[in-house]
Amino acid sequence: MTPLISVLIPAYNHFTEVMACLTSLQMYASKQLAITFLIQDDASPEVYLPAVVPPCSASVKRNPENLGFVGNVNAGAARADGDILFIVNQDVLAVGQDADGGTLSQDWDIHLVNAFADLAVGVVGAKLLFPDGRIQNAGGFFDGRLQPFHRGLGYSNHRYAEVNTPEEVTWTTGAAFAVRRDLFTA
Repeated sequence: MTPLISVLIPAYNHFTEVMACLTSLQMYASKQLAITFLIQDDASPEVYLPAVVPPCSASVKRNPENLGFVGNVNAGAARADGDILFIVNQDVLAVGQDADGGTLSQDWDIHLVNAFADLAVGVVGAKLLFPDGRIQNAGGFFDGRLQPFHRGLGYSNHRYAEVNTPEEVTWTTGAAFAVRRDLFTA
């Protein structure tokens, strides 16, 4: 069965962060969809990721030389086989519940696929929180001077409707976003 989602974690050193990111995404996925997990090691000098990431957890490939972030993402994307490519920085964590017991990342894969049900959608951004629960990113717009501004940056209530309602935005963070693979390739 062809995977629906390929999760790509572009990695450089920081084995503990890479594994925390990978484990959290696997933990809060619904287990109902076909997902491949890919780690692209950008010739990390401090750790040889193909030797330390369990093969049952993710497919790990190492670049022969450091390609930089964009080159590393492109190398990982070239081996993605899912219809949706979800690119996630190695320091991003999926979190199950907030302090009040509300769900956050549970079934993130189902929500992602549902967002792409509209064929006009090409890219989907994630809502990111700071460790204290405030909004770090929920997409954004450009102002009259073409300067980007964050929608909800610093809001203490991550349940605020403005950052919990799907909305077309001008930009989204590159820290965690999904794109149709054919659009990425084009």
